[in-house]
Amino acid sequence: MIDSIEYQFSPRLAVPDFENYLQEENRLSALTRSERPCLLDIAYGDTPRSRLDLFPATQDNLPTMVFVHGGYWRGRAKDEFSFVANAIDPRLANVIVLGFELCPAVTVADIVRQIRQGLLWIKANATRYALRGDRLALCGQSAGAHLIAALLAPANADDRLPPELVAYACLVSGIYDLAPVPQITVNQDIRLKPEEVHALSPMRHPLQTRVPIDIVVGGSETPGWIAQSADLYRTIEEQGVTCHYHERPGLNHFSILMDLRGPDDYTARLVQQGLAHT
Repeated sequence: MIDSIEYQFSPRLAVPDFENYLQEENRLSALTRSERPCLLDIAYGDTPRSRLDLFPATQDNLPTMVFVHGGYWRGRAKDEFSFVANAIDPRLANVIVLGFELCPAVTVADIVRQIRQGLLWIKANATRYALRGDRLALCGQSAGAHLIAALLAPANADDRLPPELVAYACLVSGIYDLAPVPQITVNQDIRLKPEEVHALSPMRHPLQTRVPIDIVVGGSETPGWIAQSADLYRTIEEQGVTCHYHERPGLNHFSILMDLRGPDDYTARLVQQGLAHT
């Protein structure tokens, strides 16, 4: 079983107590929203989940970090990830947590385009919210990491992000070659077709947005999942782009998000350093 594609690429099978982590994330997120100034459910599009939450910096015109959540493109919501705002000192930057529609109501390709729409909306509306909307720092976990990578390395060069929109990216425990997805149970909801795999696998396309990238993965994740991050790291290095690989000992696919609970946590420090590029 542990050698099967189903186990290797189904984090909820590999981490039997995953619900404990989800409960803790919800608790921390509710606490964050109650303790920090925030503007919630700002619409950036016309669909119900085209919403973002803004945790503003203490001063105007500071940089912006945008977080894109995981859930295998089919589950979870931005509200469960408010706690990542605590990864950044509000004296340094704004934090935006971006929501999006879910499969099977939409396709993975639709979600990639929706995240692009959200980033462009941030740029266009930055002045209204007294934040910097260009040279964004991006951070995503699991499917969120894939969505960011898919925008940095789109199959079609015409889909690239505008110059100067992004200055840094942190990719946490993502899946970057989607070949396993049509072979596992979650695809009942994702509905990814084999002929769509190539276009939606950022591992297979050159970076069009060439910015410094940190790739982070848990050392206690499955070998198949770890290999996705290690392979992407080598692919990016071969393109001559600044990239660093971080394998976090003892952390699994869910506990690795605890690396973003506060500004002194490991991945939080990476993102803060990444803000120096913005």
